[in-house]
Amino acid sequence: MGIIENIYRRIPDALLTAAARTGIAAILALIAWQFGALASSWGSPGADTPFLPLSDSFRRSARAGGDETMLLVSNAVRAIWLLSWTAIAVWLYRMAENARELSNAKIETTPRMLLVSFLAPVLNFVWPYVALRDVLRASSRQGEDLPRILIPLCVSFSAFIAVIDSALILMLLNGIRPTPASDALFQYASSALLFPVGLLFFGLTLDLPARQQRKRNGLTSIKAPVDRP
Repeated sequence: MGIIENIYRRIPDALLTAAARTGIAAILALIAWQFGALASSWGSPGADTPFLPLSDSFRRSARAGGDETMLLVSNAVRAIWLLSWTAIAVWLYRMAENARELSNAKIETTPRMLLVSFLAPVLNFVWPYVALRDVLRASSRQGEDLPRILIPLCVSFSAFIAVIDSALILMLLNGIRPTPASDALFQYASSALLFPVGLLFFGLTLDLPARQQRKRNGLTSIKAPVDRP
């Protein structure tokens, strides 16, 4: 754990931000790929399993049919998906750390709390907004407004979470096993809601680092000694 932390500390903010932006772009590209596959196969006869590289039914169908190429595609897509979300999580963690340093740790949201706010069931309808608002305020200069994308970002994320939670509750309460059709419906509904989240989150990766740099520059200018004639 010490080695990983040492490596993490050596990575500059700019590189983590670039990795997060690349991860978001990869996620958006995968979502667009799925919808492009839907458009190209719409109404095609004999298509029992839609071409959804992110779906479990796609993976099961490729494995059952012995299609090594499609199974390789599925594994590659899952690896890109996992690496992309990891890059975003690490970036969020660093931004929260920076916010605490810029505010002398006078904010309630810790780096771990920021990550948990997106994952905690039920609480993740509102908690991400509260946590991000806390980090953004700590990262902003006095009198600087919060970015306008904050509320649309959190509202679209809440809609995405509503689809995820609803599907999980239905499966748990009714003991429903996902079929290729229901899996496809879930994938398209969640992907359609995740796409605007990704776009708005990309905007956050442009705003937050710049906001922190402006505040850091302001603090540096205040602490710098004044030359007297």
